[in-house]
Amino acid sequence: MIVGEVNAQLESVIPLTLLAANGKAFTMSAVVDTGFAGTLILPFSVCAAMGYEHLGMGYLTLADGSEVGSKLHAATVLWDDQPREIEADSLDGETFVGVLLMKGYRLCTALEVGGAVTLEPLPTKS
Repeated sequence: MIVGEVNAQLESVIPLTLLAANGKAFTMSAVVDTGFAGTLILPFSVCAAMGYEHLGMGYLTLADGSEVGSKLHAATVLWDDQPREIEADSLDGETFVGVLLMKGYRLCTALEVGGAVTLEPLPTKS
């Protein structure tokens, strides 16, 4: 289970651990974004500091319908204590976790400042 909390802007925030190219772990805060269909958006500076390989260019559609170009990087996250290799977008700004990274998990948020945010794995279907 992944546990975070709601910040003063009423954003659901969780801890996110990234593994650098050299294997070192770095934990940061990430905003849960259920409107983002991808996996992860990281700041350019984080991708550079982690030594993530640049894979090419991508495009993201923002909430207002506009499109922005992003750089794609090969990244490794510890997701619920398991390493997961993903393709992350990079832009200036905050770190956002998208629904593709959260797929297979139940998201619960107590929408008040300091409220609990939990992501727990869904039961496997037999």
